[in-house]
Amino acid sequence: MKKHITFLTLFFLTINLSAYSQNALDFDGIDDVVLVPNASSLVTSGTGISFGLWVYPRNTSPAFPNFDSFGGFRNNNDADFYIIQIGANTIEARFRNSIGINFDITYSGLILNAWQHFVFTYDGSMIKLYQNGIEVGSQTANGSITNAFESLYIGDGFYSGGDYFLDGKVDEVVLFNKALTQPEIQCLTHGDADTTSSELMLYYGFNQGVAGANNSGVTTLNGLSAQPSGALNNFALDGNGSNWVQGDIFAATEIASVCAGESYTYNGTVYSNPGTYSFYFPLANGCDSVSHFVLNVSTVDTSLSATNTILTATGSATAYQWVQCDNNYSIISGETQASYTVTANGDYAVILTNGNCIDTSRCVTVIVTGLENHSGESKLSVWPVPASNTLTIGGLNGLNRNIEIFDETGRLVMQKAINGSNDLITIDIDALESGIYYLRDASPSSIKSGSKFSVIK
Repeated sequence: MKKHITFLTLFFLTINLSAYSQNALDFDGIDDVVLVPNASSLVTSGTGISFGLWVYPRNTSPAFPNFDSFGGFRNNNDADFYIIQIGANTIEARFRNSIGINFDITYSGLILNAWQHFVFTYDGSMIKLYQNGIEVGSQTANGSITNAFESLYIGDGFYSGGDYFLDGKVDEVVLFNKALTQPEIQCLTHGDADTTSSELMLYYGFNQGVAGANNSGVTTLNGLSAQPSGALNNFALDGNGSNWVQGDIFAATEIASVCAGESYTYNGTVYSNPGTYSFYFPLANGCDSVSHFVLNVSTVDTSLSATNTILTATGSATAYQWVQCDNNYSIISGETQASYTVTANGDYAVILTNGNCIDTSRCVTVIVTGLENHSGESKLSVWPVPASNTLTIGGLNGLNRNIEIFDETGRLVMQKAINGSNDLITIDIDALESGIYYLRDASPSSIKSGSKFSVIK
């Protein structure tokens, strides 16, 4: 028997300005890089281009020639379009046109050890840099990218025989062959890219592998169907670094926590199972807004063990209170430890508190041997001891009895109503396995202490 006395329900709400993700890729800052061959060919047909990503930078002191490149295109002459970290809190976004003229944006609002979203755009006359959907820099520019053979570097920037490896994490990389507008960029920070757009040349969600596990077989960064894949180079692919890792939960995210047995209503739907639920809303600007609901369900381990007269709550809890089930779950004063030694026949349970949740264990019947009989009646006797297939019960005194037999854990294994016309009766116990058992008379008119006996097969 299990009775739920009460539950405490707690929920809290968080809103994050980011795009939803499951996994990300961790770069060690030594030699990790993802390469997408000839990716510059995807954006050379016109002058419009946008490169965006989520990044979690860690390097506190990058300096030439050891800058940290977030990603993009770079060679010695043309096709430059990249974002690179050049100081603890400073990044450079550069466009180099086909005749070798550089156009730069320098921004000093980089945040270390935190996820943030960057998009770098060029529309034929202006370059712009956005952080978390907000424009943070701009510069007039002209020309185009004509080199169609450059790889897209993610987590590295190769230049003049050297590499600028990123120490940090990357997620949700996009490449468009147009300059995204600010509403479209803000949509990216709050949701997912519109994967149906004909102007989306590359999209990598990074939702591969198992975070922190052995991912030695997951060496390719997969894009959308018909889009080129990226090759993972030099990653350890095992452990919590240089590997597939847990990303951040971004976007408009509501997080609710409830106790087991409780539910939470979100967006008009009732949820009781833990998990992450996503909701997509089409927008007129060409991408989808997304929101996420995360339900955490806290449980209380109510498992018990029973050894003779000692009951123990085996699950962890922050507080305990033992109660007597057959006395309307009355509190047993002072019994607030994980274990309780029973001193009287009865049914017992424990109320457990774990954080903000409270639950009650099953009730366990305990027969205490050697107690004085009620009403001065003689104790029921049993034989043979040990028994095998039958058990004779004496001391019935010609009264009707309700006999109960329990195993050592307090589990009721047999009940039998006995016509008390005789002083003794023999019952069939063939169904009982070898072990120690307790017998009691549970008749309301004559409750007697239990008798201990053993069964050997």
